[in-house]
Amino acid sequence: MESKLIKPNFPETFIYLVLEIIDHPDEQIMNHFPVVRDFINDCLCRGGKVLIQGNAGISRSASFMIAYLMETYGMKYKQATLHVLDKRFCIFPNAGFVRQLNEYEPIYLARYQQRLLPQREATSKRSLDEDEPESHNKRCLR
Repeated sequence: MESKLIKPNFPETFIYLVLEIIDHPDEQIMNHFPVVRDFINDCLCRGGKVLIQGNAGISRSASFMIAYLMETYGMKYKQATLHVLDKRFCIFPNAGFVRQLNEYEPIYLARYQQRLLPQREATSKRSLDEDEPESHNKRCLR
């Protein structure tokens, strides 16, 4: 496995999440989506920054970023992929990862809409003078 060959170089400076995942269409990555999402959110809530990198930064890392955008911002697969592609032109998730991301879409959309329902109810009850909380703060509260 690559993670055995590529070790975190600065563990005293950075927090790493190392996953044992091969870049193969049969590899099951969907189970890792919540772990990656939570890791990214924890980093952002601490005021940190996140670098998602696989061996080449084309398939695995792109797939996890797409999944994160889909679930966090309620994006559909195509919209999230275009957004990531706009930031890194050379992404190319393998066919199995694309299939899993498409299968994940109805799952996270149902969760996303459930999260929005209490916010919509609270917003409709609030006065017009109150400001909307920032979406970043919503992720940090969980």
